[in-house]
Amino acid sequence: MDNSAFWTTPRPSAFHWQQTAAFTVSYESLVTRQCYRIRCNRNDDEEVISSTDASRRAFLSWGSAAATSASMLGLNAAGAGAAQEASAAATVLDSPDEMNVQQQETTLVNIGSQEVIPFSSVRRYKTLVLPQNKLRVLLVHDGNALQASAALTVADAGQFADPDDLPGAAHLMEHLILSYCNKNTGSQTRSRTSLFSTPLSSPPRDFEDWLSNDAVEGASNGFTGYDKVCFHFTCKSDAIGDALLRFAELFYQRNVEQVCSDKSVLQREVLRVDSELDFSLASTQAYYLLKDFVSDEHPFSRFSSGNLETLETLPDKAGINVGERMFEFFLSKYLATKAVLVVIGPQDLLTLERKVAPFAKAFSNASLPSPAPLVASKIYPGGFLRGNRPKQLVLFRKRNDEGEKLSFHFALNLDYRERGRPVVTATQIGFVLAQIFGRRGPGSLYAFLLRRGWVPQLASSIPRISLAMDVSGFQIIRLDIPLTLDGFINRSAIVAAVYNLLHAVQSRTIISRALITQYANIAKLNGYLFAPRPPDAIELAVDAQFFGAERLASGQWCRLPGDRYGVDALQRETLKVLSELTDPDNAIIIASAGSKALVGFGFSDEKPLVLPSPRWLTEPRTGARFCFDDMFKFASRLEVFLLRRIVDEQELELPVLNPLVPATLRQPRLTPPLSKNMNDLPTSDGNWFVLNTASYQLTGRLWPRGPPEPSCRSVFVLELLSSRPVRASIRQAAQAELWRYSFDNAVSDLAELGSFSGLAYDLSFNKFGLRIAFLGVSQTLPSYARRVCRRLVEHHNKLFDGREFFATEIIQKATRDAKSLQGVSTLRRRRYISNLRRTTAYEAAVEGMAFLRSCTGAVCFSEGDLLPYDTFELLKDLKQILAPVDKNDRALSFSKIPEIRDLSYRPQWKPRSASPCAVPGVILVNDACGRIPR
Repeated sequence: MDNSAFWTTPRPSAFHWQQTAAFTVSYESLVTRQCYRIRCNRNDDEEVISSTDASRRAFLSWGSAAATSASMLGLNAAGAGAAQEASAAATVLDSPDEMNVQQQETTLVNIGSQEVIPFSSVRRYKTLVLPQNKLRVLLVHDGNALQASAALTVADAGQFADPDDLPGAAHLMEHLILSYCNKNTGSQTRSRTSLFSTPLSSPPRDFEDWLSNDAVEGASNGFTGYDKVCFHFTCKSDAIGDALLRFAELFYQRNVEQVCSDKSVLQREVLRVDSELDFSLASTQAYYLLKDFVSDEHPFSRFSSGNLETLETLPDKAGINVGERMFEFFLSKYLATKAVLVVIGPQDLLTLERKVAPFAKAFSNASLPSPAPLVASKIYPGGFLRGNRPKQLVLFRKRNDEGEKLSFHFALNLDYRERGRPVVTATQIGFVLAQIFGRRGPGSLYAFLLRRGWVPQLASSIPRISLAMDVSGFQIIRLDIPLTLDGFINRSAIVAAVYNLLHAVQSRTIISRALITQYANIAKLNGYLFAPRPPDAIELAVDAQFFGAERLASGQWCRLPGDRYGVDALQRETLKVLSELTDPDNAIIIASAGSKALVGFGFSDEKPLVLPSPRWLTEPRTGARFCFDDMFKFASRLEVFLLRRIVDEQELELPVLNPLVPATLRQPRLTPPLSKNMNDLPTSDGNWFVLNTASYQLTGRLWPRGPPEPSCRSVFVLELLSSRPVRASIRQAAQAELWRYSFDNAVSDLAELGSFSGLAYDLSFNKFGLRIAFLGVSQTLPSYARRVCRRLVEHHNKLFDGREFFATEIIQKATRDAKSLQGVSTLRRRRYISNLRRTTAYEAAVEGMAFLRSCTGAVCFSEGDLLPYDTFELLKDLKQILAPVDKNDRALSFSKIPEIRDLSYRPQWKPRSASPCAVPGVILVNDACGRIPR
C-alpha cells in the first residue's frame, strides 16, 4: 500500500499531502513577484491621534496595492460653484506652454553598474511647486496600482502647535477639515474631469460619505502627530480627478471658515474627539505618566488629545469662542508653504499633474515667497526632569487582555537641524539598539530571561525597541519586555541585566565601524531591497517633510547611512547615546501588572485595593493607579551575586559580526562573468545533476513578495532522490516527519542568525525524496546551505545522544499539521497521529538515517542572482557534505529524475515565513511592517 501521503509536508495551496498517484502541482496561472499590500500589526500605543468614528474607522489599506480592483466607472457629484473655482485655478496648469512651475521629473533607470532601485520598473516620480501658493507636490505614476491614493501633510500643525489655553486644538482641526460638506452635492451636475459620471440627486455629504459610494469605493482618514498633521484617502483610479477636487475643497479658506462657524458641526466633532479617548489601556496610562516627568514648559507635557472639558467646558467658562480660535489656528498653521501633497495612481504623470490643479487655491490666502524649510528646522529641546524624585513605577493593569510588561523609556536630545554633516536620527539609533536587545540566539538578553522563566516563550516576548516620540531636540526610545509572574517578581534583576548590557557595549571595539556597517546593511536589505511593496502616499508625504520630495523621487535608500561618513557619524552618536543611557536618571521605568502579580502591593483576588491608599497614587488625567518602586535596590546579596555571574560566565554575550550578513551589498549580476564559457560548464557530478532552467518559465512560487527588479536575492533547490517515501508505512512516515520537525527545532539558532540577511530554508518530503530549498542573498546563501546540510547529516546523532522523547511543542506542531491534512481518510489520520505521539527520538533518528542512506543521487536548480557556475560549485560542496550518508553508487533511472515544475511548489520558509518584519528593528525602517502608525 502506498503511504507516501503521510510522508509529505502539508501545503495549503500547492501540496496537500496527496498520495503519490495523485501528486500534481497546478500551474494554471503565473505568479509574479509584484508588490502587494501587507497589513501588519502596528504598535497600538504610538502617539498618533486618529479619527475613530464609525465611518472613518472603516479606512482601507491602500496605496499602490489596495485590495479593491479598479473600476471603469467614475462618480461625480461636485457642485457647480466648486467646479467653476477649480476650473479657474486649473487654467494655470492646463497649458504645457504656460506652466510656470518649478518641476522635476525623475525616471528611475537601471543601467550598467548603477544601483538597481526597487520598484523602479513600475514607478515614475515627478516633483513640482504650484506657483500660486508654493505647495510642494510629489506625483507618482504606479503601473501596478489597483487604486489611486493621495496624502497631504502640514508641518508645524501637529499637537505641539496647540495654544496654551486650548489643548487638543490641532486634533480638533483635523476633524473639522474632514467634516466639510459641499452643499451643492445634492444638485444634478457633472464634473468636467469625469466623462462617465452619472447625475445624482442626494442630500449634502462630506468627503468620507462620497468616497464610500459604490462607484468610488474609497475611504479617507487623518492623524495628528507631534509636529505634523496628515490627511489621506484612497479611491478607484478613474475617480481620482473628482476625489482630488473634493479633497482640495477641504482646505479652501472659505470652506474652513464655514465649518468653524457652524456650531452644530463644532459640537459634533468635539464629541467625536472626546469619544476617541480610551484610558483603560495600560500603555495609554503609562504614556500619560511619562508626561509628568517632563517640564511643564515643553509641549509634550500637555494634554494634546483634547476632550469635552478642554475644547468646550473650560473655553465656555473663559469666554473663548472655539470656532473663531480654530479658524485662526487654520490661518496661522495651515500654510501651503509647509505642506506636501503626494498623489499615486496608474495615470501618466501629465494627467496627474492636471488633476492637482484645484490645490492652487488651497490653504490660507496669505502667500509666502518660497516654500518653508524642512520640518527638521524647528527644534523642541527637552528631556526628563532630573533630581531625587523616583523614576521607577509599578502601574496597576486593569484589563485582563494585557500581560505583565516592563518598559524602559530613554530620553535623547538629537538635533536634526545640523547641516553640513550627516544627521543621525532616533530611527538609526533605535535600529542599532534593536540589534543589541532584540536578538534571540544564545547569549542574547531574551535567551537569558527565557532560561529563568522571566519572559513567556512566545515570539512576541522578544525585547522590542520603538519610538514613543521623535522630534528634533527630544526623542523617547522605548524598550518593552513582556514578563511572566516570576519575571515581575524579579524585575530588579531584569533591570540590572539591561543596564549590565548597556555598560558592556560602551566601547569602540564593540560598537565598531564594521558592526555599524553590518547593521546598516541589515536595515537596507529588510527595509528596502526586500520590501514587499513600495512606500504608499502616507509614507511619502510624511518622509517628504524630513528628507524632501526631490530626494524621495530618486528612489534612493535614505533611512540609514550608506557611506563611510554616515557610518562614522552613526558610530559616534551611538557611543554617545549608550553612555547617556547608562545614567538611571535619564530613564523612566514602568512595570505594569495585574492583580495577581500585585498581591504584595496591597492587591488580592478577593479584595481589590481601595483608594485612597498611602502607597498607591492616582494619575489625574487617566485615573491610573501607580506607586513608586526602587528597582535598583536588590532584595538580597544572592541577586547581586547572580548578576555578577552574568558577565563572568558570559551568559549575556556582546554583539559580534554576523558571518551570514555580507560586509558590502553588491549589485545583481545580470550577466555571467565573461571569463566563464557557459557552454563548457558541467551539469553533473556522478548521480548529482543541475537541472536546466533555460526552457522553464519561472512562476515565482518559490519567492516571497518583493520588488520585480533583479536583486541580489537567490533561490537554490536541492532534491535528494529516494524511493523510500513512496514505500513508507504509516509508522515510518510519522517517524520521518518527527525527524524533520525536530531538525527545524535543532537549527532554530542558525535560522535566526540567517534571518537578518533574509536567509531562510525549507525541508519537505515528496514522492521523489526530500526537497531542501534555500532563500537569501547570493553572497552568503552558499555558506548558509552548507551549514544547514552539515547539521542535517549530524542530526540523527544528536537524537541518539539526546532525550528519549521529543519535546511537547514538537509533538503538538506535528499533530496540529496532521489534523489539517486534506484528502486523507479519518482512520488513516488517526493512525498517523497515534504514531506521532508514540514515536521516540531513537526511532525518528533511525528512520532519518535510513532515508539519507536510501538516497541514490540528487538534482538541483537555482533562480535569481546565483549564477550557473555558482550553482554547480555549491552542488559539489553539498555532495561532499552528504557523502557520509550517500553510500549508494547505483545508476539512476532517468525516469525518476523530477522536472523543475515538480519541485517548484510553494515553500514554507523558516524562520517565520521569511518575513522581514520579524527581524529586530525592521519595524522602524520597513513601510509594510507599520513604520508609520496611522
